[in-house]
Amino acid sequence: MTSNQLKRQEDESKRLREDLDVALTQNKEMQSKLKDERRRYSDLESKLKEDSVHARIKDAEKSQVQNQNSIKVPFTVIIDYNWIEIIEITENVRSIPNNFYSEAKESRTNS
Repeated sequence: MTSNQLKRQEDESKRLREDLDVALTQNKEMQSKLKDERRRYSDLESKLKEDSVHARIKDAEKSQVQNQNSIKVPFTVIIDYNWIEIIEITENVRSIPNNFYSEAKESRTNS
């Protein structure tokens, strides 16, 4: 082998090492970017799941409020009827002493 051949081989070897170094550097950069993108994707996926859970909770709360509102109306009516019955009973109880005393007085005077 001549010195020119050795020189060309050394130059070729040097160029290949430089190309390899560039390729390895690019590979590391791409691996780092890929890792960042996977992390970003995971974060976005987590946020999407969290938003979905919050939306389901809000829907459930709305449904619960709607159900409670639809239940309140019948109970209100029942409560109103109960109050009417309580008022009627109270009025009847209040009238008992008057009737009782007046009947007792009449029976004493008649005896």
